[in-house]
Amino acid sequence: MSRDGHLIAIEGANEVGKTTLAHCLAESFLERGESCRVFAFPGNDAGTLGSLVKRIHENPPSFDVQDIEPTSLQLLHVAAHIDAIEGRIRPLLKEGTNIILDRFWWSTLVYGRVSGIDKGVLEEMIDLEQKYWDGIFPEKVFLIDREVPLNSDADRDSWDQIRNEYLNFAESDEHSYPVEIISNDASVEEVVERLRSSVDSVLGRARST
Repeated sequence: MSRDGHLIAIEGANEVGKTTLAHCLAESFLERGESCRVFAFPGNDAGTLGSLVKRIHENPPSFDVQDIEPTSLQLLHVAAHIDAIEGRIRPLLKEGTNIILDRFWWSTLVYGRVSGIDKGVLEEMIDLEQKYWDGIFPEKVFLIDREVPLNSDADRDSWDQIRNEYLNFAESDEHSYPVEIISNDASVEEVVERLRSSVDSVLGRARST
């Protein structure tokens, strides 16, 4: 009987290098002959609700929408997350496929707080999403951090606020799974090696030479 796949989540503010690192980490599974998929939240795969929500988020006017109220926007993201969990992530894990997540439900919390969503409403959103994660726990969540965003044109005030929210949450005691903060201020090769070593350690497997 095949075992379930492993779930690793990579979180952090925009422009910290999450996507690059997620794909590099996936390569380490593939190099061992293990199946692995990378999923981004809300989503990049064509024909999915996540991809649609991403496009609406990035360019509302192209869908004849001028403005999206923050609570409504975050609910769209939660719907996309649930769709991915039930439609693809849970079945693939059951088949033994390892999954690297480019964002986790943490993004619902952090971006919801920063956008000023009512605390009680935000908690209900997170409770709803976590119901669909029922029985699925990441082996580890990596919070990728940098002193400055990779894109020098990023709004630093907003970026710093999001970064600090992530750091505060990662350092809290609200987690039932291992959490590690990874600085992405070194070379990609160095950071990927640290990620690989940490994953090998948590999965209890020997490093390949």
